[in-house]
Amino acid sequence: MKRRDSIQRLMTLTGALTLLPTWAQAWDGNTLKAAKLFASDESEILSSVTDTLIPATDDGLGALSLGLDNYLTKLFAECYDTSVQNDIKLFLKGLNDAAQNIYEIPFVEGVQQQRQQILESASNDPVFAETFSLIKNETIRGFRTSRIVLTEYYGYKVAPGVYIG
Repeated sequence: MKRRDSIQRLMTLTGALTLLPTWAQAWDGNTLKAAKLFASDESEILSSVTDTLIPATDDGLGALSLGLDNYLTKLFAECYDTSVQNDIKLFLKGLNDAAQNIYEIPFVEGVQQQRQQILESASNDPVFAETFSLIKNETIRGFRTSRIVLTEYYGYKVAPGVYIG
């Protein structure tokens, strides 16, 4: 391998690493600015979906307390193209329509079990299965990489051990 080629590859790799979105690592719900991707009713449905997937525990740790709905909105607005964004909007509308048809109430007004049943039926629907899988996976990834979960639940430390200078 020639030295120039290896230096060029090294510089390309370094440039690519600096362009990665740093906001997605160890994020906090307070540090995110909400993106304007969804209408207010769609944002409420997305909040209900995240709350259904990761409900609050006894100590108050859940999707909504971490601001996962804002994280997902920003993620979908900045990292996915418009066709995926439109699929997500269609999925959220489909959830609301399913709740109206089955329980005669909007999706956000349903109790946990009703919302779980609607999400389970959506996961089995071939039209919505891929979009549901995307939302579910990104919700779980966002939960596991949030600053509070990393530091308080997993006990993550940037430099483990004690430093004595």
